[in-house]
Amino acid sequence: MHTVLETETIGLNLIPGKKLCPTCRSKVMTCLSKKFEDDDEIEFDQWTTTDKSNLTHNKEPVFEYIQLVCRKLEKLAPRSYLARSQALYLRSRKEDMNEEVPIEPISDEAATPYEYFKLFVDDNLIDVLLSSLYSYQSSGTSVCDTPNEIESFIGVYFRMGLVKLPSVRSYWETFMNYDGVSSVLSRNRFLSILCYLHFVDNLKVTDKDKKNDWVWKLSPWLEKRRENFLKVSPEENQSVDEIMVAFKARSFLKQYVTNKPNKWGFKFWGRCGVSGYLYDFDLYQGKEIK
Repeated sequence: MHTVLETETIGLNLIPGKKLCPTCRSKVMTCLSKKFEDDDEIEFDQWTTTDKSNLTHNKEPVFEYIQLVCRKLEKLAPRSYLARSQALYLRSRKEDMNEEVPIEPISDEAATPYEYFKLFVDDNLIDVLLSSLYSYQSSGTSVCDTPNEIESFIGVYFRMGLVKLPSVRSYWETFMNYDGVSSVLSRNRFLSILCYLHFVDNLKVTDKDKKNDWVWKLSPWLEKRRENFLKVSPEENQSVDEIMVAFKARSFLKQYVTNKPNKWGFKFWGRCGVSGYLYDFDLYQGKEIK
């Protein structure tokens, strides 16, 4: 009984207070109070466990009531209310979903962070970076000698995303020296790899490939990462939604999505499970690119 009441209350309170005047909000609360009264709660408490279970897991009464209230509030709230209330209704019923986390590819409980890193950035990805570095394409000699150095470079980049300083050079400056970065790679070595970093051999890309893929310089890397993500066993309940990667520089691929925390950036379509794991993704490149 409590699950149904909580679900319906949450769904109806989804309308932002800023979009309803005091008079409208008063009408909404009046409508809510007429739906469930104290007498109704006493009557519910007299039901058997089976009746409560059927009521809890049957979404039709709740869903129909949400639709009824939405029709009454069409003149009081934005038309997007129904879709938003349904979305919140599904989130509020999370207790009915299978919340088991994905099956971990590594069974050893003492697996190190590096082993998990190698699940998604495997040797094939490292080889792609080594063979595609611009210096290798120009002179036949790579600026990186070993895969370990590429892995160190990626690790340093990840660490910079977690510990942000005013500039890249700040991680090596004397008064702001950050040992988690400066002890792994020298500043000149890091900047050298960053300068020549490529994810694809430009000489092997045709004009047709460039026309059909606006991000052809990143596509091999993204596709291999996607293949590694798909190796994890999927959950029963999943959702597809937009994902914004924050980006404020100039790019014709940059999108603006109002209802996202990061409103400006690159838009991805992502398929995620209840645990939050991203199983699949696709970069939105406009209507012309499919």
